[in-house]
Amino acid sequence: CVVVLLMTALIVVNKFVFLNIYVDGQSMAPTLSSGDVLFSVKSNDVEVGDIVVIDGEKENGKGGYDLLIKRVIAIGKKDKTVIVEIKDGKVYVGDSSETLAEIKEDYLPKGTTTYPIEQNNFHWELKEGEIFYLGDNRAHSSDSRYSNYDLCEKSQVVGVVPKWALSMRWLSGFMYKTGQFFSNLF
Repeated sequence: CVVVLLMTALIVVNKFVFLNIYVDGQSMAPTLSSGDVLFSVKSNDVEVGDIVVIDGEKENGKGGYDLLIKRVIAIGKKDKTVIVEIKDGKVYVGDSSETLAEIKEDYLPKGTTTYPIEQNNFHWELKEGEIFYLGDNRAHSSDSRYSNYDLCEKSQVVGVVPKWALSMRWLSGFMYKTGQFFSNLF
């Protein structure tokens, strides 16, 4: 009886509070590996540097994947246009009233370079609520650098991966497999 109650509680929490995300692909390597399972909190309250889960189907009506797992690089602000530029292998962010500054990306391996993917895509202007996102594996990531992905809106973010979740992948993997097992029973 206790096991059933515990499993029921896990499923309820997992369904309404957390979103278990199965990582498929290498776009967030080395931070995340293909096959990782993560907790993400169901929220679209994001900050620069967060790893987020984006609903790719809403992606400006352009299609895309069901869910994208990417890192937030910049967020458009109220009453200010935020500018993102990629040049000389680096990412620069600022607003229209200040000089652009290279962002610190301590989560990337030393020597990582970021280049625009398409010739004309090296400068973006974000309005309030728009998000510029990149994968940590810059050489193998479909992200805001591609015109068919472009920027996303905060409303497209369905989950935020808390920092503690990166060290709890074993638990989220267990819960994911348990949830799949019970879902298949019913």
